[in-house]
Amino acid sequence: MSATIALGSAYLAIVVFRDVALGYHLQLQRVAFDLSVFILTALMVDRILGETRVVRSQREGLIGQLERRVAEDEALLRVGRIVGSLRGASDVIPAVLAASRSVFRFDRATVFTIDAERGEYRAIHRLTEAALAPEPPTFRIGEGLIAVALAQDRPLLVRDVLADPRYVPSQIREARRSVIIVPLRAAGRAVAALSISRALPDVFGPDDLRLAEMVASYVAQVLDNERLFAEASQTEALRALDRLKDEFLATVSHELRTPLTIVGGALELIRRGVPGRTEQLVDQADRNLQRLSRAVQDLLDLAQLQQTRLELTREFVDCRGLLDDVARAHEIMATERGQRIEISCAEGTSSAFIDRARMVQVLGNLVENAVRYSPPKSLILLRAERSGDELLFSVSDRGPGVPAGERELIFDKFYRSEHTREAASGTGLGLAIAKSLVELHHGRIWVEDGSPGSVFVVAVPSETALEEVLA
Repeated sequence: MSATIALGSAYLAIVVFRDVALGYHLQLQRVAFDLSVFILTALMVDRILGETRVVRSQREGLIGQLERRVAEDEALLRVGRIVGSLRGASDVIPAVLAASRSVFRFDRATVFTIDAERGEYRAIHRLTEAALAPEPPTFRIGEGLIAVALAQDRPLLVRDVLADPRYVPSQIREARRSVIIVPLRAAGRAVAALSISRALPDVFGPDDLRLAEMVASYVAQVLDNERLFAEASQTEALRALDRLKDEFLATVSHELRTPLTIVGGALELIRRGVPGRTEQLVDQADRNLQRLSRAVQDLLDLAQLQQTRLELTREFVDCRGLLDDVARAHEIMATERGQRIEISCAEGTSSAFIDRARMVQVLGNLVENAVRYSPPKSLILLRAERSGDELLFSVSDRGPGVPAGERELIFDKFYRSEHTREAASGTGLGLAIAKSLVELHHGRIWVEDGSPGSVFVVAVPSETALEEVLA
């Protein structure tokens, strides 16, 4: 059965923009027109519009994918630059996580390392909102999703942790639903894991997993580089320590053997009764016995300090009297070289609450070094002054000075500066012992440029400041 309606000529116009049909316009003139033709035309138009809507949706999806890929590439480019520009893992990894956050839109990203000693997966780096979790969580080794990812040695995507029986909540209450965990490999094995999470379920997909693997590869590279650097540094440090110990043993052997040889020779000549030289030989033997005694005392002091068995006997000590004692003890040694030791005490330095004998030992070591390394007929200044809550003792000389790169090293055990090694004898323990004794006083010791020469400074807290330290 067919039906006709009074229509005119029909004009159909479809509106198209960028290959997408947006609508149509139908203009009719009054003619006799078959209704079935009209319905067929309408169905055809509707189909065309439907297909164009599908094409438009597909195109929008492709555009979205392209935009995400561009964002991923930009994020990975930033990550690569960060890894290349920064050195330490503590700086690099947080910056890497922050750079990738623009693509992931995660709530939290955490790097867990395997702490076998504590038996747990411990968070070492984390990026999160401050209000979400003030402290990173820890998990026992072998439990939870981290253990699953590490055991399988492949990335793990969990769309909703509450629906996964392997999920173990942390001791810290955190809103975590979507999770990606990627093992971090170093030296051919998984040593850590990168965990990325969102508070909403089902927000991560395959693209997120792929990008997480790329970011994880950068993080693993940083951790492995840090491990290799630490191993190399430790190996080099052990080698340097072995060299210093070898040099120390050689020096100590020399310091003990040489005076013993001289004393033995002097005693042999005295025994033979060499005329006119007895007093000279006795004086020579006495000086070398003192040298031997100092070397042995250095070794004993070092042993006591290393075993923390040395205790201070504090008392109020007159600063002027202390400096006088130190100067007199080295007066003969300085006079033989035509040197002069001067003392200066500034106002407010009447007394110090210290162990007198140990401070004489510290300052005596500094003055002895000044006499040894300063040129003949030079001035050595021994000074006391107050600076804030500290009392400062300083020894200034006109010697060769200490290079800037060695001003901390010279206080290390066994260390002897290259530019003074041949200038004078000694065990090389004096400054290390002095530093330990000063630190027992809760003080500090350092060396400054004297231009010319050096200025060694010992700072000890005043009585009031010491009470606060010991409280």
